[in-house]
Amino acid sequence: MVRIWASAVAAGLWLGACAHAPMGPASDGRFKMVHQVSATYGAQQYLMTGYLLGRRDGSFRVSAAALVGPRLFDVARVDGQWKSKVHLKALEAKLDPRYLGLAIDRVYFRDCPGAARCAVQDDDEVDALEVDRSAAGVVTHKRFFKGGVQQLEVRYLEPELFPDGSTQARRIELHHAKYEIVIALESYQPGFAFDDALLEP
Repeated sequence: MVRIWASAVAAGLWLGACAHAPMGPASDGRFKMVHQVSATYGAQQYLMTGYLLGRRDGSFRVSAAALVGPRLFDVARVDGQWKSKVHLKALEAKLDPRYLGLAIDRVYFRDCPGAARCAVQDDDEVDALEVDRSAAGVVTHKRFFKGGVQQLEVRYLEPELFPDGSTQARRIELHHAKYEIVIALESYQPGFAFDDALLEP
């Protein structure tokens, strides 16, 4: 359902600034995740395994590989800069890896600390974020807007509490007018030590 952002602001709801901060990583701010990912663009569906290295400051790299087959691409956001590399040339005209990178950024690194709504300042596709949380403070739903019109939403399903005290969703569904991405969490390793050079694709 499309929600009119202007009406929310007019109703007196607080609008702050969106922050880059993962939802509950380890205290040292580094982690590794492995996902099974289904990405649908138009009539095409892509199934892949995604390997994610992340830092609390919002820098990350995701490497994608076919479920059975070669590496597909790497996409990273390091200190606010996007970088990508396509390993399978046949994909270059069919799939922009930045879509998956943006999905990871919005799913794991965009939040409104201390607020239900906030402005998004460094994303050309969206300018506002609305976050729903459970009674325990766990993110359950995000909606991204542009000019008051909802552009995409993210639903966090099957939450699981991990030993580091964080709650991670085992299934995440991102719905956009142009594409859909379903992320199934296979493993989560908080405090995973890695050299920052590994964030470069």
